[in-house]
Amino acid sequence: MSRTYQTMIPTRPEMISIIRTAFDRGLTFYDAAEAYGPHEVERILGEGVSPFRDQVVIASKFGWNIDLETGERRPGLNSRPDHIKFAVEGMLKRLRTDRIDLVYQHRVDPEVPIEDVAGAVKDLIAEGKVLHWGLSEMGLDTLRPRVVRHGCPERILNAVARAGRAGDSTRMTAPSIVRSFLSRHDLSGKTLVPFITHGGYGLGNSLAVVAEHAPRALLVDGSSKHCDQERETLRQVTQWLESIQINR
Repeated sequence: MSRTYQTMIPTRPEMISIIRTAFDRGLTFYDAAEAYGPHEVERILGEGVSPFRDQVVIASKFGWNIDLETGERRPGLNSRPDHIKFAVEGMLKRLRTDRIDLVYQHRVDPEVPIEDVAGAVKDLIAEGKVLHWGLSEMGLDTLRPRVVRHGCPERILNAVARAGRAGDSTRMTAPSIVRSFLSRHDLSGKTLVPFITHGGYGLGNSLAVVAEHAPRALLVDGSSKHCDQERETLRQVTQWLESIQINR
């Protein structure tokens, strides 16, 4: 919904239409972040999913050094425990919800021990404000063995490890979160429709990675968009969503 990390307010009616059209077509997982906009994407998503909030999963991310009130981007990262908790409070308001289904650290903050991050999120889970949590673009050394003591099951670490080994190629363009998801779930007989956006670097071996991690799924032709022009991309994505025909 926002082409860059910079402050840019998309056309709200178009965004909400895409969100709700996607839901009508079967999409139930929506991903946002405080850095997208910043803050504006969460506001749009909160409004967009409000009629069916309890039927979807919402993910959002913290970790950049963003002013909690104004959304101003500041240099560097910020995963101090107090900042995380205030950031999540802001997410809840913008997303119009009482809990975030999945919250994860957008980037590992080298100034904050990962145990402190895990402890802050554990408190939020105990308060019911966060249901699940994770990390984005982390290394296995960050996860093992410390985070296991803070509620990350060993089976998930093993899935991430398998995905990481599969992603050693420098041409890997499927994000680790996608690879770990595919590794953890039995998608036998399920239809997968890839939707890939990129900044001009192409598909790489993304489709081969999806096929490798979900060998028993039905992989159909999806959509690949070079997101260089926001409005053109929106038009193309909307047309693609309207054209999808999947037998359920």
